Amino acid sequence: MGLVIQFQRRAIETLRPHVREAPIPSDLALGAAQFTRNDGFPLFALGVSNGYGTCAGIHGMDVLVLGADRPESTPWLPLSQPASQCAYAVLLRDLTTGEYMEWCRANLRHDPTISLKVVAQLPTSRAIERYINRAICCVELLQVAQVRRKTLVLSVIGYKAFYVSLC
Repeated sequence: MGLVIQFQRRAIETLRPHVREAPIPSDLALGAAQFTRNDGFPLFALGVSNGYGTCAGIHGMDVLVLGADRPESTPWLPLSQPASQCAYAVLLRDLTTGEYMEWCRANLRHDPTISLKVVAQLPTSRAIERYINRAICCVELLQVAQVRRKTLVLSVIGYKAFYVSLC
């Protein structure tokens, strides 16, 4: 499983049944590639979730993990491997307020608006977002839309999974 925590890997693996046939091109080296969403927003390589170890339910399938924010440090694992070794790609992102409320209702069986009102009283403009993003994360399935030279253009196709972050 590498350095990706188990809960994140499990969330990544739940997206596997929805992967469509549009593999990452074999001639694209991850370390030299650039990534963007089809709406023009840049994506950054955060690392590769490896499909080995006791926590990998899908053995042998590496998954490219991208984010909308430039990583503060180096990626989890070196991105020197060929991109074709990654079975698919996911976007690691923050939950929206609506997704957070939906998750709370489904998993905690309580009305999240109470805690959101308390957090909203904090003196920062992004208080709710910071509170939400501390505990619950989202991985969203990406599909290759096109390749432009060394840029891989990816589109979000509507499948996502949430997990509780313990770090």
